[in-house]
Amino acid sequence: MGDIYGKKLIFVLGWVWLSLFNLATGFAPNEIVYDVFRALAGIGPSALMPNASALFGTAYQPGPRKNMVFAVFGAVAPRTILCGEELMNAAGFVIGAVWGGLFGQFDVQWRWIYWSMAVVSMIYALSTVIVVPNELNLPTGGSFDYIGSFLGVSGLILIFFSLK
Repeated sequence: MGDIYGKKLIFVLGWVWLSLFNLATGFAPNEIVYDVFRALAGIGPSALMPNASALFGTAYQPGPRKNMVFAVFGAVAPRTILCGEELMNAAGFVIGAVWGGLFGQFDVQWRWIYWSMAVVSMIYALSTVIVVPNELNLPTGGSFDYIGSFLGVSGLILIFFSLK
């Protein structure tokens, strides 16, 4: 979608999407609504990661500087590691543990964790609009494969559901 509509646009929309569904998760009245909002919130990061690397690839010319940017991005970008029986995001785990510890010290409701993530995500979206040059937002055109996307996502959902 970043290639079709513009990498910066989809990156910003990913942050906004994540922010809105984190905000909604904080207001979830029951477990089912909570699970649905968390699942929908996951669409935001799936728009962020590929477009972040595409923005880096577009912004930097080949050479040592571009190599360093991708090395740092690869070192700190969220990645999944196997920890016990759960898949956990390494960077998110560390930040989440610190953040959760701070919230535990002040005895706040669990909802504030999602509301604070919504605020931070919106700040990131606004920062992207201000900082990232519009020249990086040029769409390259093309069309979207709706049927292929639907079948691919449906297949992955069925595979993961059967493994659970």
